[in-house]
Amino acid sequence: WKAASFFAVLLLFILIAGLRYRIGTDSVRYETYFEKINPVFSLNESDFQNTRYAPLYILLTSVVKSFTSDFMIFQFLHAGIVVGVVGWFIRRNTEKVFFALLLFFIFLYLTLLTEVLRESLAVCVFLLSWRYYCKRNWLLWYGMSVIAILFHTSAVMMLVLPVCCVPGFRNIFVFGLRTIPVCVVLILVVYAIQKMFFQYIQLLAISERAEVYSKTDLAGTTVNMVGVLGQIVRYIAYPVIALYFLKKDNNVKSPNHGVKFCDVELMVMVSIFISIVSIMITIFSRYQNYFFIFAILLISDFAFSKISVGVRKVRLNFLYWMLFF
Repeated sequence: WKAASFFAVLLLFILIAGLRYRIGTDSVRYETYFEKINPVFSLNESDFQNTRYAPLYILLTSVVKSFTSDFMIFQFLHAGIVVGVVGWFIRRNTEKVFFALLLFFIFLYLTLLTEVLRESLAVCVFLLSWRYYCKRNWLLWYGMSVIAILFHTSAVMMLVLPVCCVPGFRNIFVFGLRTIPVCVVLILVVYAIQKMFFQYIQLLAISERAEVYSKTDLAGTTVNMVGVLGQIVRYIAYPVIALYFLKKDNNVKSPNHGVKFCDVELMVMVSIFISIVSIMITIFSRYQNYFFIFAILLISDFAFSKISVGVRKVRLNFLYWMLFF
């Protein structure tokens, strides 16, 4: 029943996204693009030159266009790919699969399924590549990185991610007492960059939506303190609390399929650092689409487990957990 229920939830996620009608500002733009794209056998050089879209996304939409002009079919295909990969990833890496799906639905579902359609495909390649990162199989990792970049250029960060494993530098991504001074230094550096160089960051075209991000409530010189507090609670406080208790209780492995805790910890620390950076330079918040799924795994492993209070381990009942979350 657990497996059947899990797949039923995934099917529901696919149906909601696949049957949507013009939900998501970006989805409307992608629908307009889909109407104009040529079928795969009619593609020419201009189809790749006259757009900011990456080649593999162009090819995917063109293949679908060869069979149908109905954008809803593409929506179903896209939803099936994204939900399928995320479901596979969650099932491999945590036993608390339903709580993880709930967090995914709350934090990432609408963004990945109705907004950043191209980037969500790059995120899928990133998640499929995770096993190679854990095994330090850099040849396959970089091969998958190229595929992800060909879906969306934001995946270029995959090329530098192995640097986090370099001895010495790796210690920055270990949760502990050194995390506090690292975060303080990061805040000071990012504040200086935001004040002096943000206009140049826009020109670098890290994202085609840099101008949009620059006008959000968390960007520029006017920082919305309520928005900052919400960001800290959602994307920093909960992962930090989960990391603290999991390490304190020596629960150093993700319970399913033996994924090393230290690698998950590394990705969660990257997610936390991204949250800190994006408070002042909002453009970087898009990278939570890649990394926050690891925080979801960690929070799910922590949820409903026994927690250490002094020398005792206490199991809170369901109501207290719900109030906490």
